[in-house]
Amino acid sequence: GSTILALQQFVVVKNAVPSVSAKVANEYTSGGGACYAGTNNTLQVNLTNDGLIDATYTVDLYVNGEKLDSTEVSVAVGEKTVVYLTDDTIRPITAATVNGAENAEKVNYTVVISDKLSGAVLSESTLTPTVLYNGNLGKDFAYPAESITPFNSISINGDIIIDTKADSTYLAAGNLSKTDVWTIELPAGATVVNGYVYVAYNWDKTDGTIPVWTTTFNNVAISPLASYRDQSNLGTYGKYGYGLVVYDVSDLIQNGENTFVLEKISGMTAVYPSTLVVLYNVSGSEAIKNVYMFNGADLLANSNNLAGRTAAANSVLDIDLPMFIENAKLHIFAASAQSGEGNLIVNGQTFTNVWSGSSNSTNEYIVDLTDSIASSNSVSFVATGSTILALQQFIVVDLATPTASDLQKLIDETPADGVLNLSNLNFADVSNVNITKDITLVGDNLVINTLGDGNPVFNIASDVEKVSISGVEFVANNGDVLVKAIAKNGTDDLSIVNPAIELTNNTVTPANENVVTKSITFFELEAERAVLAPSNPITIQDNNIADGVKTFAFEVAGLNDGSGIDIPQGGSINTNGSATVKKATVISSKDITTTTVNTKLDGKNAGKNFSITLKDSTGKVLANKEVIIYFNNKAYKRTTDAKGVATLKVAMAKKGTYGVLVSFLGDKDYDASYVTAKVKVNPQKVKIKVPTKKIKSSKKTKVLTATLTNSKGKAIKGKKLTFTVNGKKYTAKTNSKGIAKVKVKLSKKKTYKVTVKFAGDNTYKKLTKKGKAVIK
Repeated sequence: GSTILALQQFVVVKNAVPSVSAKVANEYTSGGGACYAGTNNTLQVNLTNDGLIDATYTVDLYVNGEKLDSTEVSVAVGEKTVVYLTDDTIRPITAATVNGAENAEKVNYTVVISDKLSGAVLSESTLTPTVLYNGNLGKDFAYPAESITPFNSISINGDIIIDTKADSTYLAAGNLSKTDVWTIELPAGATVVNGYVYVAYNWDKTDGTIPVWTTTFNNVAISPLASYRDQSNLGTYGKYGYGLVVYDVSDLIQNGENTFVLEKISGMTAVYPSTLVVLYNVSGSEAIKNVYMFNGADLLANSNNLAGRTAAANSVLDIDLPMFIENAKLHIFAASAQSGEGNLIVNGQTFTNVWSGSSNSTNEYIVDLTDSIASSNSVSFVATGSTILALQQFIVVDLATPTASDLQKLIDETPADGVLNLSNLNFADVSNVNITKDITLVGDNLVINTLGDGNPVFNIASDVEKVSISGVEFVANNGDVLVKAIAKNGTDDLSIVNPAIELTNNTVTPANENVVTKSITFFELEAERAVLAPSNPITIQDNNIADGVKTFAFEVAGLNDGSGIDIPQGGSINTNGSATVKKATVISSKDITTTTVNTKLDGKNAGKNFSITLKDSTGKVLANKEVIIYFNNKAYKRTTDAKGVATLKVAMAKKGTYGVLVSFLGDKDYDASYVTAKVKVNPQKVKIKVPTKKIKSSKKTKVLTATLTNSKGKAIKGKKLTFTVNGKKYTAKTNSKGIAKVKVKLSKKKTYKVTVKFAGDNTYKKLTKKGKAVIK
């Protein structure tokens, strides 16, 4: 065609480059988010490939400018994926990690997403959460860290009643009061030992303290005995309290209806159903239960937990493990415990999905511990769902009643020269238990009920060198010999070789009113020779023996055609056996009663004389004769005066009934003789002065005092006094002036009753005095 001008030409190519949109979140996002203290933290990154081509991204996590984690992920066009990044820094749990702390730390997180091929940065996101502890993980992660704590350990011969009210008794935050009624049916002869009301609560706004409410039990105002609290510590509601309040109603429980009333402020707290716990004894019952009570409150939830941590209340329940167990059960309590929200791990055994309550309930789960109970029991209360409150835990052990065969087995299994601790055991039908080795038997709250079949309870063989028995309460029957030892003949013509015997701090009581105490012998030594000249010490001291019981008897075997003869107290021992005729002798004495002596306060001359009189069989007094007085593990040589009297000063610091054995070993003219007696030492009386204290309520430190003196007004040092005021107990030891001081927490202006108690000890008698404290 006609003229045309050809010009430049361009090729335009549209290049598809990678692109991404991202959303970054930490584990807890509400209220500004949180970085958990005490554990690592996980961040979640939601990626969307909003570009035109498939891409591989590099995702980097920076914490305060330092790269801590990185990963790569390939995403097709239009697809989405989730990436998790880990901040493995473990930040300490301190006061600064408590919700609302003024010096709270913040963490700067930056997540950078770039194209792997080109390195081009495609996205950058930042988060600045506050470092907080996560209270939902358990109190191991709280500030301060806490665990369930021992509350009470008690042995009863009755039973325990545990009664939790129904869900319908839940008191919502907006309601003002609740009334719980328990109907208790105690068996005949029952006596309440302890009673407690357990009240769990939630959503409490009382700013980190115990909830504000008033309570009565059977129309008597009651105050909390103990309280426990926890909080989630996260977000706007992180300060709201979940916890437990315990009331002591031991003196208020009655057979029949028992009424608990709680009144509170509207909107401040919600209250779960209450639990009443009653422990009682039954007169004459031989069934023994040990109850170990542990209290606490731990708010748990398995939410906001991208890292998959175990949210659990971990506890160790340490107990004095009984030796003989019939069965054992663990009672575990929880509030708001719904299905699917919790497992338990007890001594390594897992129990899954144990709860079936509601958000308004208090529930109890019982684990059979009979085959797994130990002195230290591990319990892990694991949360697997939303909010759940772990509460108190009780171990209830039914003790089996051991018998003579069990006791024999324990002795046989104890190595020679070993110590066998039999504390807190109650043996039945015990007879003819053989001790064939050197051994020490010790007990605290140990009871041995005898069979009463005419055989000794303990037989100590002649080749044993030493046996010690202490802390036993013997419940004896007619004709019982409680401990019997056999002596061998010595190498000379007169001596006997006996096991060394220590019988201390034991008690002997009759089994019932038909038992004649004079028929009971505490310790009997048997020998072939009719000479009371033991080669090894026999220590019988600090025992509490019923009136009439023979403390000691010496039996000569082989006399009276082999049937033996029991020489009575004060009897003479005929050692003639030849043509030489000796006169028989008699030692007479009287039991005495005295009081304890503290030589530092009472002086070296304090005490009371124990005296004996030595006569021949015609009643003639024997002067200038040596007698040996065995008392309190010592032998004292005394010479009779012109009236045949020998005296020993008794000045004991410890109360109790002491045995005295007096021997006259004889001489060329007179036969040997002996006598046993008792010295009863009662504790000294004391005085307590409790002055009325007037203290200003504004005074920061409030101190109460009491003074402890002996009956003569001399100060007693180093003794514990217990002050009870406003339902709380305080203890302190007396100083050199006999004064004990305690700091008390009393803020309300009023007059408080003050009770001061001295529990008594081996030297001094117990006493309780009352006073007043006026807060003005």
